Amino acid sequence: MATEFSRDDLLELEFLAEGGFGQVHRVVKHSLPPGLPPLAFKEFTTSQAEQAASARRAVGFRDNLLQADRDELDLYSTWPLALVETGGQVCGLLMPLIHKDFFLNVEGKEKPRDLAWLISPATQLAAAGADLGDVDRPERLMVLAQLVYVIGRLHKLGWVFGDISFKNAVFALFPPRLKLIDCDGAAPMSDQKREQFSTPFWDPPECPIGTSALQDSSSDTYKLALAIVRGLVPGRGGATSRSPGRVAGALDPAGIALLGKALARLPSQRPSAKDLYEYLYDTVRPLVKVPDARMAELVHAVLLRGQDARIRWDIDNASEVTIVHGNNSRLAVKVADHPDGFGFRPDVSGPVTVELRGRYADLKCDVGDLVLYELPDFNVSIDSLPRPKIPALGAFSLEPLAAMVAGRPHLVVGAVELPAIPSPPAFELVEKLLPEGMRKVALPRFDTAVTEVSNALKTQILNSGFGYGAVLRRAKLGV
Repeated sequence: MATEFSRDDLLELEFLAEGGFGQVHRVVKHSLPPGLPPLAFKEFTTSQAEQAASARRAVGFRDNLLQADRDELDLYSTWPLALVETGGQVCGLLMPLIHKDFFLNVEGKEKPRDLAWLISPATQLAAAGADLGDVDRPERLMVLAQLVYVIGRLHKLGWVFGDISFKNAVFALFPPRLKLIDCDGAAPMSDQKREQFSTPFWDPPECPIGTSALQDSSSDTYKLALAIVRGLVPGRGGATSRSPGRVAGALDPAGIALLGKALARLPSQRPSAKDLYEYLYDTVRPLVKVPDARMAELVHAVLLRGQDARIRWDIDNASEVTIVHGNNSRLAVKVADHPDGFGFRPDVSGPVTVELRGRYADLKCDVGDLVLYELPDFNVSIDSLPRPKIPALGAFSLEPLAAMVAGRPHLVVGAVELPAIPSPPAFELVEKLLPEGMRKVALPRFDTAVTEVSNALKTQILNSGFGYGAVLRRAKLGV
């Protein structure tokens, strides 16, 4: 990325905080190149020239690192990414915005969870309305070990941080993580004109506040020892104590002795940051239980789109599992609610992973590739069904039948003869119509006559059919 942008590229800012040397804003909207992380803008308000020179060195240092070292620096700090100029002069710098995990709810407002919260006892936290929770000994050791580690890495790369204090580092929990902030005050040890400051009660004996003595890796080590002494045991004196005996009970005698050397008045007697880190690492390692995925797998890797996928797992030392699938869809699941596994509705094919979140560490596991398929279209339109084919029938003629029965009168079917309906004699009808001589004439019942005719027709039809069948049989047999 470019290392210098115009102030005009920052289109919308939100004020966050103000310090002794500048104001910090969240960059809400900008016209900078795509692909940048969420940004904060630090605008210099005093000693602009000195701050501009320091910021330029810090940005150049990061740009010249190997990619692995740059990634590690970004992991443990909000190191300056680029300069911001206006009117040809550097007016500030851009740095990564602190993630929400590093904030603390204090009376309904989100505030950075800096290391100063480690020294506050539970009663003081409750009075302040701070929801910090119980930070146990392993968590404190891990946070402090990360502080020592990142400072030790800077020493190895030839830089000194300078202003180490609880206000210049923030931490998160579940799992414990740390980030350095206000990193633009760091300087290369090769710069003999560097000017670095110390927070009150954090100044080493050889560099008291108000003097221009150069700070170096040994002064950083002194301040790291103060952070360990004060951060491991909360309560009275936590903000100012310089006695290694304060951590008795939290560290073994070897650790107390090592801190005593780190707090020696003579810089030459102090161990390196690496020595402090190795001790803290060896101390905390047996205390930490990391998540363990004894088994995590997809029950079925190929599914019809719209079906639920299921992951079967056997997990220990994790409170939460985040299922990542498809287009980076994320689904958080409480292990206590689903101890054996969980089902979800995937949207697209692709790899599926689970991220286990424990109190002291996270773990990521690949559980396999999920393939979704779809049923082909099914059309039941009647037009798609085959139509029956009926062969055409030829015309039927009676002439062949007439020729066949010619000369065989016994095969000729006669017409049906209908029985006559009797009628009274004419003279009786006349007499019947005479008024003086009415006589009753017995007439046949109409229904009886119809029945007789019907039966006759039925018999005639049957006989004709039998005769026609006999003719056909003889014709077939050649009789």
